[in-house]
Amino acid sequence: LDFIEKKFNGRSRLYVGNFTNDPTEAQLKEILSQYGEVGEMFYNKEKMFAFLRMGSRLEAEKAKRELDGQMRNGRPLKVRFAPHQGAIKVLNLGPWVSNELLHRSFSIFGDIERCLVLSDDRGRTKGEGIIEFERKPAALEAIKRCNEGCYFLTSSLRPVIAELIEENEDEDGMQEKMLLKRNTEYHKE
Repeated sequence: LDFIEKKFNGRSRLYVGNFTNDPTEAQLKEILSQYGEVGEMFYNKEKMFAFLRMGSRLEAEKAKRELDGQMRNGRPLKVRFAPHQGAIKVLNLGPWVSNELLHRSFSIFGDIERCLVLSDDRGRTKGEGIIEFERKPAALEAIKRCNEGCYFLTSSLRPVIAELIEENEDEDGMQEKMLLKRNTEYHKE
């Protein structure tokens, strides 16, 4: 498998919020372009948030690290990784399913950005995997096919179970800067 990261993939998608309604879409793109190439953007000026794709995961991480909490017109920016729209989790995989077999089996539904079988610290399969499609309809079709019928990857009769990955990994945990320090309970504690 080719593990070279594709440009503007779902893993490089950011949520930017809590900005004042004075920056235009072009100004927001200009701010973010300091950290890398900015792709497609959904900008909601009324609710003061945007979703956008950076050129790579590394550029998105840099933009998140530098801009999250940065004060703009008296308000701290909130920058988070957005959930991957086309990511699914597959369960009930047999012990002989590899990254390559999983990729080959699910590529019939659409183009895949990333595909891996999860393994434990000893290198043994956990029986589950993650597939990140380029587009959400491909992910929904794969889920429909697995859950409405039987989808087998090997000769053993283990049907694959698939589900959308809704939650986003919280890699940062609860940081001090995220606490509401104006709250009286905070000072009391």
